Amino acid sequence: MIEKQEKTKHWIKKHPSEYVFDTCNIIFLALFALVCLYPFYYILMYSLSDPNAARMGVTFYPRDFTLENFVTIFRLPGLTRATFISVARTVVGSTLTVFLCAFFAYIISKEQLPLRKTIWIFVLATMYVGAGLVPWYIVIRMIYQLHNTFWVYIIPGLMSAWYVILFKVYIESLPASMEESAKIDGAGYITIFFRIIFPLCTPIVATIFVFSAVGQWNSFFDNHIFVTDERLTTLQYILYQYLKKAEVFLAKNKKQEGVVELPSGLQYKIIKEGTGIQPTSPADTVTVHYIGTLTDGTTEFDNTYTRGRPYTTPLDRVMSGWTEGLQLFKEGTVAILYIHPNLGFGAEQKSEKLHANSVLVYEIELIKVSKYEK
Repeated sequence: MIEKQEKTKHWIKKHPSEYVFDTCNIIFLALFALVCLYPFYYILMYSLSDPNAARMGVTFYPRDFTLENFVTIFRLPGLTRATFISVARTVVGSTLTVFLCAFFAYIISKEQLPLRKTIWIFVLATMYVGAGLVPWYIVIRMIYQLHNTFWVYIIPGLMSAWYVILFKVYIESLPASMEESAKIDGAGYITIFFRIIFPLCTPIVATIFVFSAVGQWNSFFDNHIFVTDERLTTLQYILYQYLKKAEVFLAKNKKQEGVVELPSGLQYKIIKEGTGIQPTSPADTVTVHYIGTLTDGTTEFDNTYTRGRPYTTPLDRVMSGWTEGLQLFKEGTVAILYIHPNLGFGAEQKSEKLHANSVLVYEIELIKVSKYEK
């Protein structure tokens, strides 16, 4: 008769210094994780806040919770389709890139491959020698005629020498005995790759998929030079167009007579010089009448004259373009502010009229200045 023996657990007693180290380590890593995640959380909370209330600051919860920001964004013409194109190119392009680079790396790792060293030299050469933009453009547009097709986003980036190197090094680190055992059982190279090698490459597959996905998602230059069909426009290119329009307008506008540009990028033009008090601190309160338009001069998005009353606010509770600009004027001044997107609403979509990265043009009449009293 076999007697059952009780299994005893042997606990290793830790030194007090080890408990201190573990505690400090956990606290440090938790704080580091919070620092990494908080910017994304902040963006989410800001997007769920009313834009006017959000200017006063957002910390851990939305100010005046609203979903109107998302509703406004998805009302933009072409945005839904552009988002779909960006997601599709990211998923399809990254998936095919990972698979083809892995398969090519597996083939190139076989010593039986004819001209293996020569092929490998050509692969490495592409990392150091590039043909340039013009030959690349000719090959894609003139020879393969991929312009104005979805595949112009996919095919040019299917192979990457760097990704192939990473896959090759990883595959060569796997035990050769597994592949030899499969060959004894009658498996060929294709079966070995799909049944053994590729499943074991999960860590490097995940890494390269992330690299490729980030590159695909952020790409807009291929859209810029190869695609004129609006149905194939990507989300990033739409944002690029908004920002580019702003830069082009401000570059031309600063050459106009009477326009002054500050180091921050803010531009202004004085129509009537005032003689009263001048605000000197962001804590000062101003009362103004204004008309807000876009650069076309006809799209009006706000007007205190039509509302029938002026607008009163502390300077530290408005956009930075206003805060900086109004401190340049005295009471009675009538001026025009040309506000760069970085000093205005930035990438925020305020309404159907106010697109992201729009230059804001305000004709402002400074009526009254109330100095801040401590």
